[in-house]
Amino acid sequence: MVCDLIKDLIERTIDEFKAVYKFRELTLFAFYIIREKLTKLKESPITFNYSEHTNIGLSTEKISPGSLPNILESYEKHYANELCLQYIVSIFENFVFDLMKDIMIKYPKQLNEQKEIKVGIITNQNSMDELIYLLIDQELSALKYKNLKDWIDRLKKMVSITGPSTDEVKKISEIKATRDLLVHNKGIVDETYIKKAGKLARYKKGERIEVSYDYFLSSWGLLLNVTHKIATEVIQTF
Repeated sequence: MVCDLIKDLIERTIDEFKAVYKFRELTLFAFYIIREKLTKLKESPITFNYSEHTNIGLSTEKISPGSLPNILESYEKHYANELCLQYIVSIFENFVFDLMKDIMIKYPKQLNEQKEIKVGIITNQNSMDELIYLLIDQELSALKYKNLKDWIDRLKKMVSITGPSTDEVKKISEIKATRDLLVHNKGIVDETYIKKAGKLARYKKGERIEVSYDYFLSSWGLLLNVTHKIATEVIQTF
């Protein structure tokens, strides 16, 4: 039953969201504990051994305990929040496409009826199931290059759901644009981000985008709630 597939999918997805949240909170806690203990450390430096990578120019590095608070603060700001944000966006994206794939597999008529198929593609498949899986992968792969609104519109053509709202789509689009900047442009705002984020763009062109703990937390909550809302409506439909 497609309902069982979707229930399993939402359960796995929520578990992933929870795992990222726990990781972020425990990381914050660990950094706090380390900072508290720094005052008790001796002044002997902490050594980072790169001896196995000297061929690319790395050498052993030593850091004094006194410099660790600033280093940890920087890592918390630029790594913990940013990496966790990237991961929750991926969780949401995977959920949307796994959901559409499950629906298409169960109901192949949901495939794009306007798509032209070359005879060679048909004759090269060993069964109708293989052909359907191939066509599903092709359609979803092409859809991934479009924007979030197109994703949601495609999903709504498959199943009758009301959410996410236009406002939620805009907010998630900005979150996705932030993730894309971190992955593809070192976090520096460009025209692509401004176009994707629209009026919700948080920075100007050329600025380095920041992912605060509050921004991560609000993004996590929004993606989790929208994911749950979509899944609940889809399950009710079937």
